[in-house]
Amino acid sequence: MSCSFLDIVGGVCGAEERARHPSTQTVSLSSCSKDIRSHKRFLQFSGVETEIELILAKSGIFVKPVNFSEMTVCPLHRSSLGIGWRRASRLCSVPQDVSGHKKESERVPAAERGISLQHSIHIFELTKNLVPVGSGKRLQCLFSLYARINIRITSHFTQGTWRESQTSYPYFKSLHCRVK
Repeated sequence: MSCSFLDIVGGVCGAEERARHPSTQTVSLSSCSKDIRSHKRFLQFSGVETEIELILAKSGIFVKPVNFSEMTVCPLHRSSLGIGWRRASRLCSVPQDVSGHKKESERVPAAERGISLQHSIHIFELTKNLVPVGSGKRLQCLFSLYARINIRITSHFTQGTWRESQTSYPYFKSLHCRVK
């Protein structure tokens, strides 16, 4: 049986690879309540407080979906999107067009801490690319990101569209995820 996250993030459904007693049984997303404090501390990020929020944020879902109560998650997706997720790289994950990484340099700088939920949302909004919470970031890249956000806000304000832009977040309004 497949879970709701198969259509959202892809991959395959199944048992968690590191489980002592492997099971493929899906569970309701609302029942996910593992402690994520050590995961957050290890990856040095903030903005999510529960396992549910962590799974949704790593999937690129930043608001509670309309069909949240119907959503299920298999052990493999729960682990790979939850506390079992690990950084694929020790390098900064902030995209070059918002990070200020030098284009002529072939070397991406090392990450210093994890991307927060707020930064993940801002990067997604600017680039339409998901950089999951906990991914590596360099502190200097945040200054470039904030500069880009500030320029965008300033341009909205000077063009008279500030009120409009404050409320128009088409990607973060109520999302409806397909449930099998």
